[in-house]
Amino acid sequence: MALLAQKGKKEEPSFYVFNEKGEPSKLEDARYLGILEKISDTAYQWKFYNFSGHLITIETFVDKSLTIPHGYFAFFDKNGKIDSSGYIYNHQRDKKWLYFNDSLKIIQTEVYDRGNLLERIGREELNKKATETSEDSSLSYKVEKEANYKNGEAGWRKYLEKNLKIPDRTISLGKNGTTVSYFIVDTDGRLHGFFLAQSVEYSFDEAVISLLKNSPAWEPAIKNGKPVKAYRMQPITVSTN
Repeated sequence: MALLAQKGKKEEPSFYVFNEKGEPSKLEDARYLGILEKISDTAYQWKFYNFSGHLITIETFVDKSLTIPHGYFAFFDKNGKIDSSGYIYNHQRDKKWLYFNDSLKIIQTEVYDRGNLLERIGREELNKKATETSEDSSLSYKVEKEANYKNGEAGWRKYLEKNLKIPDRTISLGKNGTTVSYFIVDTDGRLHGFFLAQSVEYSFDEAVISLLKNSPAWEPAIKNGKPVKAYRMQPITVSTN
């Protein structure tokens, strides 16, 4: 792999470029961009992008040489929309896997135990489960009070508009498009569990996730008089024209 020159601390991501054949290349011949980031001592995440466009895959490995898949994986279609995502345990599918349609709605879920398929739920059953109280049955469920930013929707829009910085790379590429991110608002109002469902390009995707991670605490959703976890989907559009 050809390392794209980058500066920063030891824990900063490493960048690699590849030509149209997937071979290491010079920057001027780059067709794809790979980003390797150390998440922990036993988790290295590899993001593979079109060099000037959207995300293709996210893969997680135990080792820096990327030989033992173990952790979060996601696959994106030709338009940069998530197609499927889930977890791998030492080469084998594990826990819950989600499958999405072009509207980013979940159309199927599967549950694995280290390679053994335990459950598969299709669209019809998912629609029924969407009305249940279990937070694990869908990315949304009915509550008495929705999770909300402390100053309401207007305050949330103001936060996003004030704090989103469009990266120079996004501008230089002349990118236009919309990222879509999911996140959890926990019972104490903390935001976590971020994942990208629609990609524009690397630097803008990262700017959006950073923006969401730095959000002040929200007011949690309420069900049966008690705070509960809630799931939110956030589209953010960029236009550099």
